[in-house]
Amino acid sequence: MTEFVEVPLLPASDATDGGRFSYAVADSVRAGFESAASRLEEHSGSRTSFVASAKEDFKGHFSEVFAANAATARGDAEALAAALRTVAGYVGQMIGAAHEEDA
Repeated sequence: MTEFVEVPLLPASDATDGGRFSYAVADSVRAGFESAASRLEEHSGSRTSFVASAKEDFKGHFSEVFAANAATARGDAEALAAALRTVAGYVGQMIGAAHEEDA
C-alpha cells in the first residue's frame, strides 16, 4: 500500500478573501513578465553597438568566437523575451476568464 502526503501548493486563503482571484496580483505578475521582456530587449539592443565596436579592434580566432557568442546571446535574449511575453499573455487570458467567471 502506498501512502500519499498531501502538500498544498498555495498557502491557506485568508478568511477575508474567500480564496477569490486577485486581479491586482495577476496584473502585477503580467506587468512583471512584460517588464522583464522589455529589459531583455533593451539590453540586447545596447550590446549590438558594443559588439560592432569590439569587432573593429578584436581580430583573429577569438574575435570569431566572440562574434558567435554575441549572436547566440542575442538569439537567446530574443527567445526568452518572446517566452516572457507569451506567459504575460496567458496571465492576461486568466484575468479575462476570471472577469467572465465573476460576471
